[in-house]
Amino acid sequence: MTVMHVEHAEINEQAVRLYLKDKSKQELKEITPTERLLTDSNDFAFVYIVDQGGMFTQVRFAEHTWPVLNEARKERLPVVLAEAPEIELTSFHSELDFLLENIPGNNNYGEDFEHVVAQAFPESQAN
Repeated sequence: MTVMHVEHAEINEQAVRLYLKDKSKQELKEITPTERLLTDSNDFAFVYIVDQGGMFTQVRFAEHTWPVLNEARKERLPVVLAEAPEIELTSFHSELDFLLENIPGNNNYGEDFEHVVAQAFPESQAN
């Protein structure tokens, strides 16, 4: 499975724009969002799955991107790959909400991952 790493994310009043590492930019083609967000609790990452011409590709959000994702989640801003052409990662917030509801107290994710997620998304822990 191909992996694309989000190098940084920027937020404005309209959307969260994701910028990929240089190597990942070369892999952009025929991307279709799958509306699936997973976790990699070993590497502390959220992973959005896209379809690239029949092959699945991971868009990985390392911990350094989470503060921007949290702000976007509060405002329900679209999350888009900023490379040409822009591609919205559809259902990102509903998938993230689902994960944030299920991570606390779930031993499958591990205590360390649960703790880091709780710190990055503190409002999700209040529910």
